[in-house]
Amino acid sequence: MGINNFDGNVNTDYLKETAVKLGGLKTSSYELMKLADGNKVLDIGCGPGIDVGQLAEMVGDTGEAVGLDQDSVMLAEAQSSFQRRNVRFVQGSAIAMPFPDNYFDAVRAERLFQVLPSSINLDEVIREIIRVTKPKGRIVLVDTDWGSASLDYEDTELTQRLLNFFAAKCRPNGYAGRQFFSLMKRNQLTVEALQIVPYPMLNFEETPYRQWLIKEALNHGVASETELNRWETALAAKSDRGEFFAVVNMVLIAGSK
Repeated sequence: MGINNFDGNVNTDYLKETAVKLGGLKTSSYELMKLADGNKVLDIGCGPGIDVGQLAEMVGDTGEAVGLDQDSVMLAEAQSSFQRRNVRFVQGSAIAMPFPDNYFDAVRAERLFQVLPSSINLDEVIREIIRVTKPKGRIVLVDTDWGSASLDYEDTELTQRLLNFFAAKCRPNGYAGRQFFSLMKRNQLTVEALQIVPYPMLNFEETPYRQWLIKEALNHGVASETELNRWETALAAKSDRGEFFAVVNMVLIAGSK
């Protein structure tokens, strides 16, 4: 399943379609890494390797672009798609990465922190990222602050109830984006850049608020079936008329070790 009527189950089609929509944000994240020929760069939570392929171009044949992910299916697709001498894909965890200390010139993680289980200490993750990054190396994080979401619907109480539920319960860490600044600061990273990027959603079917949110809200008793039917019918009609609007903030931060 791709973006349309997304049900919360991430697959390669969804990641590839989302990558197109986030093209400008991705480009900014690459630029903030300040990569040069011969650099070693790591993308954590690389999925099917979309970003690793781009990073490999930036570090040249004498550099190395590495993708890390726990999902063997994603990694298999990545390996079949990007067979280059300067590309490597590794299976492993973000809290115990199989790399030496001070190995990478730059490390990147996009939309990783929002899916980390609540049992994982985020300070442990950032400290592990710091460990594998060279002194003066760059660390770039990108994620969504689902708690910042807004949506145009006449029943504002129901809307806020559903959006709050989505941020708090549908994502393991729906507030990831807003946590990055203090996370970097308390782990002695120097914040070099901070960007807040609004991500507009103009088609109800291309949001997580139709199939996924409705299903979970009903299962958890957050809203009644009547309320959710009204929500879906009204917003689908808005979308058909070209009037649907929702927006959420994404946070892009770059720090140096």
